[in-house]
Amino acid sequence: MSYPYTVKLDRSRWGDLLDIIEWCNKNFGEGGHPSLGDNIWTLQTMFGHSTFSFSNPKHAEFFALRWT
Repeated sequence: MSYPYTVKLDRSRWGDLLDIIEWCNKNFGEGGHPSLGDNIWTLQTMFGHSTFSFSNPKHAEFFALRWT
């Protein structure tokens, strides 16, 4: 599956990450790390920076409106 729509969060959101993951699962369905297979959305983190990727542009827009 392709995830062309990404939203990047800086380190200031690191403390909210569990809430953000829960919100994504509730609103879009199961997601997670790209290595886990085909998901509606994926999450990658490095040094406190998080990148959420989506296959649906509307999901990326909804996410960005809520969390950025």
